[in-house]
Amino acid sequence: MASIIDISKDFSLYLRKEDGDGLNELLHIFSVSGIDNEIPEDILDSTHILQNDVRQLITAYIQLQQVYLQDSNSLRLFNAYSNLITAFNKYAEAKTNWIMIPIMTLAKFLTKTAIDSDKELDSQNGGAFEKTEVENCLTKAGRILDVSKRLCLTDRNEDDRSSKRRFIYFFAGQQLKIYHKLQNIPLAKNLEKVLASKQRELPSLYEIPKSQAIPYLYYSGIIKCGESEFRTALEKFKLAFELSHRNADLKNQELILIYLIPLNFLIHKKYPKQNVFDTYPNIKVLYEDLIESLKIGDLRKFDSYFEDLEIFFLKKTLYLAIENLRNYVSLKLIRNVFKITEVKTHFNINSITKAIQYSKYHDSNRLKPVELNNDDTECLLANLIYKGLIKGYISHVNEILVLSKVDPFPKQVS
Repeated sequence: MASIIDISKDFSLYLRKEDGDGLNELLHIFSVSGIDNEIPEDILDSTHILQNDVRQLITAYIQLQQVYLQDSNSLRLFNAYSNLITAFNKYAEAKTNWIMIPIMTLAKFLTKTAIDSDKELDSQNGGAFEKTEVENCLTKAGRILDVSKRLCLTDRNEDDRSSKRRFIYFFAGQQLKIYHKLQNIPLAKNLEKVLASKQRELPSLYEIPKSQAIPYLYYSGIIKCGESEFRTALEKFKLAFELSHRNADLKNQELILIYLIPLNFLIHKKYPKQNVFDTYPNIKVLYEDLIESLKIGDLRKFDSYFEDLEIFFLKKTLYLAIENLRNYVSLKLIRNVFKITEVKTHFNINSITKAIQYSKYHDSNRLKPVELNNDDTECLLANLIYKGLIKGYISHVNEILVLSKVDPFPKQVS
């Protein structure tokens, strides 16, 4: 077990040497000896600390060690991390980017303990904590990390090697993760707007460590999904997947593919290749029924699939994206009927209604749970025409879909 006096001396030494990696190592030590409820002055004196902000730093660090020694709850840990990262943020104002290394580590611990604390408080209050007016820990964490982010954003150091700007996307990713969990879309949008306005001053996502770029892109993509900005979301997830190492943890790549596959179909009408399913079996289990329903135009399969996974897609902010895919299941069904009936341009709407009815229930019996009518079909067709998935128009009086003589069903899927 390490001595608190030795660790305190090391802490002071690393600060004087501007050794961010050394400080980072100390932040991963959670078992020290020689700590009581009070912090003896001789510990602080023995580290030759003169500046008040440095004294605040090491005091907050020792207090964190005290909390770990007492095996305290998540809330006490969160408060201890809050105090320490706040002291680091203050100390970092006049420093170069070496100081951001320990702050990034503290940011991860802060976010984790905030999540754990909110769960603990919610459990203690019978699930009513989130409904109270008491500010939760995640909100506090987001505000503290906003200070860290602004340290990076406002750094005017022209030397890119020592500028804090190179770490901006790490803190942006942490904040977006928090805003996603809080479902605070306005704060997330404001953050993205600020980053966009400063884009010329910030490093390229290709230039920063992938471990910082990928989480930012991942949570940024999720936020865009929630706003139905599916094309932008797709670009975020594509870049995140591109930046991920070939030998990276498959689980992390699967998290990205959960979004990539439905969004890629929604935007580019592309099915996933078989080698994707072979490499990522969990993704195959998740999406093979969806893909099959799209390929054959099976509404019952799609509706059953969507109903079973509705809560999952809500939590993943994919509900609207998956819901929009139903249009393409209907489109495939209509194209199949078009081929079977061999109509040229005038398509009887009643025959489409019957096809939809059968596809929904797989039963030719007229007694259905919900009887469809031609008005419902016309609404569906009008929507498909509006989206450019069908070329033609509806004759309501004659109950006919009049198709274009040239390419009535523009090529969609590849």
